[in-house]
Amino acid sequence: MTSEPATEGVPPVETHSASTLQGRFVVLTGGSSGIGRALTGAFAPRGASVLVGSRRKVGDDQRYRTLDLASLASVSEFAASILALGRPIDVLVLNAGVHVPWRRLTTSDGHELHWQVNYLSNFLLTHLLLEGCRRSALKQIVYVGSEAHRLAGIAAGPLSGFWHRYAGSKEAATRFFLRLQELHPDLRVQIISPGYVATEIHRHKSRITTWLERALSRVRTPEDAAREIIRVIELPEATSVYWDRGSAATPSRRARNLASAEALWRESVASVRPFLPDAVPCVMITNYARTWRGFGPEVSQPANVEELAALVRRSADAGRQVRIVGQRHSYNDSFFSRTAMISIAQLNRIRGLDPDACTFTCEAGLTIDELCAYLDARGYALRYCGNHGQQTLAGALATGTHGYCRDGGLMSELVMAVTVLGPDGRLLHTSAEHDLRALRLGLGTLGVVVEVSLAVRRCSPCVYRLASMPRQEFIARLDELARSHEYLRYAQHPFDDAAMLYLTIDATTEEYLSSEPVRYVGPPAGGAAWLAVPWLRMPAVRRVLGRVASVGRREFSVVVPFSTSLFVRDGVIHRKSHSQDLFSRIGLRAFSRNDWLNMELAVPRDRFPEFAQLFEENLPRMSAFSTAHPYYGCRIVGAAQSVLLGPNFGRDVVFVDIHVDPRERSSDGFLRAVEAESLRELTARPHWGKMFFAERDAIRNVYPASNIDGFLAAKQRFDPSGVFSNDYSKRVLGV
Repeated sequence: MTSEPATEGVPPVETHSASTLQGRFVVLTGGSSGIGRALTGAFAPRGASVLVGSRRKVGDDQRYRTLDLASLASVSEFAASILALGRPIDVLVLNAGVHVPWRRLTTSDGHELHWQVNYLSNFLLTHLLLEGCRRSALKQIVYVGSEAHRLAGIAAGPLSGFWHRYAGSKEAATRFFLRLQELHPDLRVQIISPGYVATEIHRHKSRITTWLERALSRVRTPEDAAREIIRVIELPEATSVYWDRGSAATPSRRARNLASAEALWRESVASVRPFLPDAVPCVMITNYARTWRGFGPEVSQPANVEELAALVRRSADAGRQVRIVGQRHSYNDSFFSRTAMISIAQLNRIRGLDPDACTFTCEAGLTIDELCAYLDARGYALRYCGNHGQQTLAGALATGTHGYCRDGGLMSELVMAVTVLGPDGRLLHTSAEHDLRALRLGLGTLGVVVEVSLAVRRCSPCVYRLASMPRQEFIARLDELARSHEYLRYAQHPFDDAAMLYLTIDATTEEYLSSEPVRYVGPPAGGAAWLAVPWLRMPAVRRVLGRVASVGRREFSVVVPFSTSLFVRDGVIHRKSHSQDLFSRIGLRAFSRNDWLNMELAVPRDRFPEFAQLFEENLPRMSAFSTAHPYYGCRIVGAAQSVLLGPNFGRDVVFVDIHVDPRERSSDGFLRAVEAESLRELTARPHWGKMFFAERDAIRNVYPASNIDGFLAAKQRFDPSGVFSNDYSKRVLGV
C-alpha cells in the first residue's frame, strides 16, 4: 500500500557541514527580496553557484534570469534559458510567492493570481526542469510552503477572502510536491514552511491586519528562515518531506488525499498543455482486488502496434521506464511504473488457428475468456488454463499465472513463438528456444509482448469429480493422487476440520450425457441468498452444518466435454435441481475472497506435509465465530524445464494459495512468517503475480543459479538500458 511521505516525531534538524553545497548549482526563484535574498546570501559562503529568477534584476546577467510566475510563457522561457546552460540542477528552490488579501485578481493566462503564482507556475517549472534535477548529484527540490495550507478546508466566504485563495494555492502546492516525491523517489523533495516571516509578501495587507498577525505569531526574520532551509537542505538523508519551522511535520489530511491529488493533477496538466504537450495526468492506480494502490501516470491506450511503438520510443528517449498494464490482476506492483504505463487491451485481434500444427496465434491483449471461447467453438482447448477469464494473455504469461496439471501446468509453457517490441520500437519475432525460455515468463521487463502463438489440443470428454477424504489420509496419499489424476486441486474441507475437499479432472472415454446437461454456475448469489453468506464464513457455523447434513461424506461427479471454459468460468454443476444451483452460488460467494490479500507459494510436492504443519503453527488465534480466518487452496503443477523463472522449474510443486483478511492486524506478520519459513526451510518459490516480501537475494537462493544468470543475460540482450524495468523488477531481480 502507499505510505504517507511525511514523518512525525523527528527531532529538529541540526547544523551539518556546508561541504555538501560546495560547487553545486542552485536555481532559486524570488531572490530579489525577503527569504530569497537571504538564501542567496546563505548559499554563497557555502561554495554554491546561485542563479536567481525574479521580476526584479538581481546581480549580473550570469546570476540572473527574468521570471514572472504570473505568466506561463515567462516560466517556459526561464526554464529554457536554464536548460540551455547544460548544467545539472543540484538544488531547485521554489521560493517566489504572492499574497494579495481580499482582492481577486486574474493573470493574463486566465487563472486566479494566487493559484498561478503559488502553485500552477511551480507545477510547470518543476516539470520543465525535472530532468535537469535528476541529472545532478544532489537531486533536491525545495518548495517554500506555508502552514496556511491547513486553512484551505474552511469554506470560502466574505470574511475568509483574506486568506482563502492564498491557503488554497498553498494546499495545492503541498499536495503536488508530496506526490512528486512518491513518483520520483530518486529525487529529494522537501516542502518547508518557515512560519510568519517579515517580508514583502505582507505588503498588500492593511496595518491592522499586519499588527494582528504579528501579535498572534512568532515573527521571524528572513535570515532565520533561510538558515533553517539551508539546514534542511544539508541534511545527509531525507527524514521527512514536510517541514514546519525546522522540524519534521505532517501536512494536513486534505493535502495528503489521493483522490484530490488525482483531480488536481488532471486539472493542472490541462492548464499547462501548451507548454507541456506530452504531459499525462497522474491517477490513483489499483489492482483488480483493490488490495494495492499507487499514484502514477494515466495509462495510455494505443489503438495499434504503430501507436504503441511511438509511445515506447518517446518514453525511452525521455528516459522514462515503461510498463504494460493489462487488467491489473496482480496482487503486487509488478505492473506499475511511476513514469509511463501502457495498456495493450486494444491489441486483441485473433490471427487464427492452425489445426495441422495445433497452434493458435493472437495479439497479446486478448483476454483468456475470449481466447477460450474462440477455441471452444472450434473444438480446441489450451492444455493448461486458469479460473480468471478477464485477464489479458500478456498479463497471465508475464507472471506465470494460471494452470494446473500433472505434466507441467503454467500457461507460459504453451508459448511456441513470440513477437516482442523492444525499447527502440522495433518488432522482433522469435521461436528460438534460447529466447523463449526467458520470454515465456518475462515479468514484463524484457519488452512488450504484442503477439503470441500457443500450443492447443483437440477437446475430448473428461470426468470432473469432487470428493473428500480424512485429512491425514489425504496428505499421506497426496503423491498417489497426484500421479493418478491429470488435474488435482484441494483445500481444507469448509464443513469438516478433519477432512480435505479435492477436485480431480481426467480424460475419459465416457459419452457426454446430453439428456442431463451440465451448466456453469455463473455469478455468485445475490439478493436474499446473500444473507446466508456471513454465517457460512464462520467456522463454528460450518462445523454444525457439516455434522447435521453429513456434508463431509458427499461426492459429486459429472462427465463434460473437455474445455478450458471449465476453468475460466465460475464452475460447473450437474443440473439436477434448482436447490443445487442456489447452494453452489451461495458457496461461491461465501468461499471466494478476492478482496483479501493473496500470497501463493510453490512448495515442492514432497514437502507439502511440512508446509501444512508450518501453516497451522503460525495461525493467529481467532474466535470460531470470526469471518476472518486465513485459509488456503492448493493445485498440483508438474515439473517443467522450458521457463527459466517458472516456480515449477525442475520439480513437481504444490501451489499453495493463501488468503488473509487485510483488515486483521495479524495478517501481515502471519504472511511474512509463513513466507520466510517456507523459502528458508522448504525452498518454496513465490508466485510472481501474488503478494510476497522476498527480495533479490532470497529469490536467487531458491532458483538454480544458471536460471537467474540466463534471465539476466536475456535482459541485457533485449533491454540493456532498462526501459522496461520498474521498482518491482529491481527489487526482486536487481534489473
